[in-house]
Amino acid sequence: MGIIKRIKDTAMRMVIWLTLVAVLGIITSLLGGDETVFFILYVVVFVGYLIAISIYNHVSPVIARKAVVVSKRRQGLFRVYFSLGGSRPRRRMNRQQYITFEFLSDGKTKEFSVSKEEYDEFNEFDFGELISQGFKYIRFEKREE
Repeated sequence: MGIIKRIKDTAMRMVIWLTLVAVLGIITSLLGGDETVFFILYVVVFVGYLIAISIYNHVSPVIARKAVVVSKRRQGLFRVYFSLGGSRPRRRMNRQQYITFEFLSDGKTKEFSVSKEEYDEFNEFDFGELISQGFKYIRFEKREE
């Protein structure tokens, strides 16, 4: 078994294990457990998840596949923050853009988070080559058919 496959398998096992820990933390909290324990479990799971996904993306090969843009969507998130000079909280709308691609080789689809510039650049039914690594979007190179 190659080292890359071992690392990928370990990262996926880590995600599963951390998900189980999160479920255990939620159950503990619902049964009257201490909120501090739940918070600590949540932080451990969150950090572990980020590490596992980062490892998985890092060891995955960069793949270029022919794909077509099948849909685009935006999702807005309100963020509340306090400015240094004022006492009133302020809100800011952060938008995240997503593009769903369909791979021509097998017909499967996958959605990626993209920058605003890339979201505006591509339209539905654009054809090209999607370059990704693990769960990470790298770029989409539009081609003329």
